Parts: sequence; C-alpha cells; structure tokens
Amino acid sequence: MNELDLQDKYVKEFIAKAKEYVNIEKLTPEILRAFIKQIDVYEKEVRYSRTCGNTIVIQYTFQLDKN
Repeated sequence: MNELDLQDKYVKEFIAKAKEYVNIEKLTPEILRAFIKQIDVYEKEVRYSRTCGNTIVIQYTFQLDKN
C-alpha cells in the first residue's frame, strides 16, 4: 500500500470516528484515545525560563508515522 492509499485510509477512519462524536459536551479519555495516539512533551530549550515554552508534539491516530 503506498503513502497516498494510507492517507486516504486514515482520513476515512478519522471521519468515521468523528461522526460518532459530533456533539462533544465533555472531553473524556475514550474520546482522546479515539483521536490521539501519543503526546510528547519536551524539556524547555532554555532551562528555568518563564517565557520559553516546551515543545509539544501530538501524534494523531489518523496520521502517517514519519519514522
């Protein structure tokens, strides 16, 4: 299966899952697991900085892994 076919598959899966949760009133662990595969939070680039934010990478369940 090529990358374009995988993207199409993931988009269709996402749409099917999204239809189940059209009117989300409360974010639950079940909903998070349906859409988010992994969340990576990295250390600040500038240690002890109050203005330098942390880098956050969110991997969705419907996105291709670039690794």
